[in-house]
Amino acid sequence: MADVWLLHESMGGTELFRADAIEHLRSDRQQVVARRVGSDAYTSILHISDRTELPTGFAVKLVKAIGQARWDHPDDDTVIVIKLQSGRWQLEVSLLSDYDPSA
Repeated sequence: MADVWLLHESMGGTELFRADAIEHLRSDRQQVVARRVGSDAYTSILHISDRTELPTGFAVKLVKAIGQARWDHPDDDTVIVIKLQSGRWQLEVSLLSDYDPSA
């Protein structure tokens, strides 16, 4: 099975999380946190420090995007880029081999 990665770029850095490693996902208006399989600790996938808020149901949209990426590309690694674009949080899915971080 191919991997699905979640990617978020912030403050000049890039964070990648393998979706299959997530056992529990929690979100509120300012952050999305996940617990890895076999761990008790949570790690932040996305934390917003400005006035922008995540839309209601963002975590559910993220889980749906992960499932759709697995369905659409069962044999190819994919990346789901989490980004703020024109004031709205977007989930952009692409093949990892096609992903261009400079774009």
